Amino acid sequence: RDRAMLDGETLTEAYASVLAGIGVRVQGARLTSEMSESIATSAQTAQTSKSGVNLDEEAARLMQYQQSYQAAAKMLQVAQTVFDSLLDLGR
Repeated sequence: RDRAMLDGETLTEAYASVLAGIGVRVQGARLTSEMSESIATSAQTAQTSKSGVNLDEEAARLMQYQQSYQAAAKMLQVAQTVFDSLLDLGR
């Protein structure tokens, strides 16, 4: 049995009190985090519905356009090489 007293509490009681306080803070932080995540998701959904733009779809389209541009640039490069080769044959 612990007889040391700290402000009217034994050491064991003080330790339990500190741990309980930490537990309460951790639980409060967890709830705050969950609420913040929920609010952020709701805000993003509202923003998407208001703007009529789905950011994931737009990103996919941008990637598709980029790939199309790169393919067209490669075709032009090949055509330039073929044209240069034909000019060299004519000389």
